[in-house]
Amino acid sequence: MGPSVWWPSVIVRDSSSTEHPLILRSYSLFGDISNDGPVVSLIPPIPTWEWERGDKLNAERAVLGRYTSDHPLRGQEHLLSRATHTLAQVLDKENDLSGQTVTIAGMITEAVRKTVKRSGLPWCTVMLEDLDNTIEVTFFPQVYKQVLHVLAPDVILLVEGKVKDGATGLVASQIEILKGEI
Repeated sequence: MGPSVWWPSVIVRDSSSTEHPLILRSYSLFGDISNDGPVVSLIPPIPTWEWERGDKLNAERAVLGRYTSDHPLRGQEHLLSRATHTLAQVLDKENDLSGQTVTIAGMITEAVRKTVKRSGLPWCTVMLEDLDNTIEVTFFPQVYKQVLHVLAPDVILLVEGKVKDGATGLVASQIEILKGEI
C-alpha cells in the first residue's frame, strides 16, 4: 500500500490511545503471556517506501500543523524575492509598518474564509506563508471580485497592500499570481 495521509493518523491514534482494543492481556517482565492465544502486535509495521515530497509535506502539515522535513516554498526563493518586504519585517512590532503600503510574497496555506458584508458584498481572508512566518491577508469586495477565481491553497502570490494597525495583517489592494498550485 502506497503512502497516504492515513499513516501518520494511525501512528498518532495508536500511540495516544491508552485503552486500545487489542490490549487484552498483560505481559510479564520475562515476556510470558498470561493468556493463551495468538500474540497480536500493537506496533504498526514500518513502511519501506519513500514518500513523494508533496505528500510528505501535506501529511506533516495535516498531523503536526507545520512542515518539519522541508518547506513547499524551498526552491521558489526567486519568486519570493520580488517582494519589497518579508513577512518577518511586516510582523515586526519594533519596526512598526502600520498604515504603510508594502509588497509581500507567499503561499496560501489555509482555505479561503469567505464572508459577506452587511451590504451583501463578499470579501475574504487567507493565510499567506513565506519560509518563516504566516500573516492574515484581507481581500475586501473591490479586490476580492477580481481575484476570487485564483484564491486557493498552495497558490503563490505577490500581494500589495496596507499593513493593518499593530502589524497584525495586511489589507490587499493588488495581487499577482507567481505560481499556481504546487
